[in-house]
Amino acid sequence: MSLRTVLLGLMLTLIALFAALNWPAIVAPTQINLLVAEAEAPLGLVLLAFLAVEAVAFLTYIAVMQAQRLSDARRLMHEAREQRELAEKAEASRYTELRRWLEQELSALRQDVSTVSGEVVAQTRRLDEGLRQAINDNGNGLAAALGEIEDKLDRQAQANPSSIVSTTSSP
Repeated sequence: MSLRTVLLGLMLTLIALFAALNWPAIVAPTQINLLVAEAEAPLGLVLLAFLAVEAVAFLTYIAVMQAQRLSDARRLMHEAREQRELAEKAEASRYTELRRWLEQELSALRQDVSTVSGEVVAQTRRLDEGLRQAINDNGNGLAAALGEIEDKLDRQAQANPSSIVSTTSSP
C-alpha cells in the first residue's frame, strides 16, 4: 500500500468521523442563498455532498491519469522492445557479414599459403637437383683429378722406381 493511499484513507476516515460526531448540526436546516433564490436546507449536508462530488471527481481524474501513464508505459515498452529487436537484428547481420568476410579472407590466405608452399616445394626441388648435379660434377672432377694424379704417379714410378719408394717410406 502506498503512502498516498494511506493518507487518502486517513483523510476520508477523519471526514467521516467529523460528520458522524456533528451529524445533528450537519442536518440542521438553515437559510441558504443559491445566487438566484434562497432556500431552507441543511447547509452541512449540502457541503458534505459537494465534498463527495469533488472527491469522486478527483478520484476519477487520478484513475484517468493512472490509465494514461500505464498506456504510455506500455507503448514505450513496446517501442523499446521493437528497438531492441532491430538492434539485435542489426548486430546479427553485422556478425554474419563479419563471418563472411573472415571466411573470404581465410580462403584467400589458404590459397596464398598453398601457392607459396607449392613454389617453395618447386624451388626446393630445383635447388636439390642443382645441388645433386654440383655434387656429381665435383665427384666427377675429383675422380678425374685423382685419375690424373695416379697416371702421373704411375709414369713417375716407371721412370724412377726408387723415388717412389723413398717418398712412400718417409714419414
